[in-house]
Amino acid sequence: LDYNYFINPKWALGLHTDIIIGDFEVESNSGSDGGLSIERSNPMSIVGVVSYKPLHHLALILGAGVEYAPEETFTLIRVGIEPSIGLSKDYEVVFNMSYDFKIDAYNNWNLGVGIARLF
Repeated sequence: LDYNYFINPKWALGLHTDIIIGDFEVESNSGSDGGLSIERSNPMSIVGVVSYKPLHHLALILGAGVEYAPEETFTLIRVGIEPSIGLSKDYEVVFNMSYDFKIDAYNNWNLGVGIARLF
C-alpha cells in the first residue's frame, strides 16, 4: 500500500509499505558478517519517500525507512521508478520498480503493479 501527497504537479511526499508473506533465508552482503545467512519471517517495510515527476506519467523515487521482522529490523534506502498509464481523470495504472539497499543485511528488487486513485 502506497500513499503519495503531491505538493505540486512535480513533487510528492509519500509513505510506501510492503510485506513479503513467507519465510526465507538469504546470505548477508555485509563484509563484517563474512557471508552469514539471515532468516526472515514475513518482513514488512515502511519507507518515507520523495517522488519527482520529470514527465507527466513517470516518477522517480528516493526514500528511507525500515524493514521489520521478528528476527531483526534493518534500515533501508530505496530508489525507484514508477511509470504510469492514465485510465481516466481520476485513475491510473502504476508500475513500480525499486531497489532496497538494506544496511548491514541484504538488498532486493521490488516489482509491482497497482491502481492509483487521484485526488
